[in-house]
Amino acid sequence: MANTTYWKIELTVDTTVNNEILTGVGSIILKTNQPPYNGSCIVFNHTGYPLETNFTITCKNWLDDDGYITQFEYWGMLKIILKYNYKQVNLILC
Repeated sequence: MANTTYWKIELTVDTTVNNEILTGVGSIILKTNQPPYNGSCIVFNHTGYPLETNFTITCKNWLDDDGYITQFEYWGMLKIILKYNYKQVNLILC
């Protein structure tokens, strides 16, 4: 099994009030778990248009050694090809 990774995210804010510099600091430590495994996902509507076609993604049988899966997130990518003055520009939006 892979090592557990911890991330510390810290935010420092400096502001001036009545010609006095005040500083505030906040932080959070996040633990990344191991990815789930053994499951599968099925996509219904294999073709279509972004923002026009409804796509259904169904996932089942996933196992997670770090605990019960409480949320699935789906990420997508949209590739746009623009042509301008005979030049082609590829944009990838995530």
